[in-house]
Amino acid sequence: MNNNDFNTNKREQQHIIATKTKHSNALTADWLRDNGINENQLNTGVSEILQAQKLATFVLANFGRMLARNQADALNNFLKAAASKVLRKKITQGACFKVLNIAKQAQRKFSNKLNTQHSTLNTKTQH
Repeated sequence: MNNNDFNTNKREQQHIIATKTKHSNALTADWLRDNGINENQLNTGVSEILQAQKLATFVLANFGRMLARNQADALNNFLKAAASKVLRKKITQGACFKVLNIAKQAQRKFSNKLNTQHSTLNTKTQH
């Protein structure tokens, strides 16, 4: 193998790596956006904020109808604060835990609803 072949092969490998990296970065950006997180926010904030953002987005999208009005307002206000560079710095760990508790309550409510529907179906099919 001469030096030109080596350089060509190396350039091809670098191109493949760059293409894979670009694709991977696009997938990551899509996932973050789907979970209500801006890429620029990764470097500013603690993990609790990111976790609370993800859960608030998920709960509002999937269990929004099961939330009380004040719970939905709390999640929306949290997401607005998390999206603001200035307000994000003022988010406390307690605010994050409040979001996590609301998410857990919504998930429990959904689970109870499913269990009730399931037991109702079982009762009807047995008669």
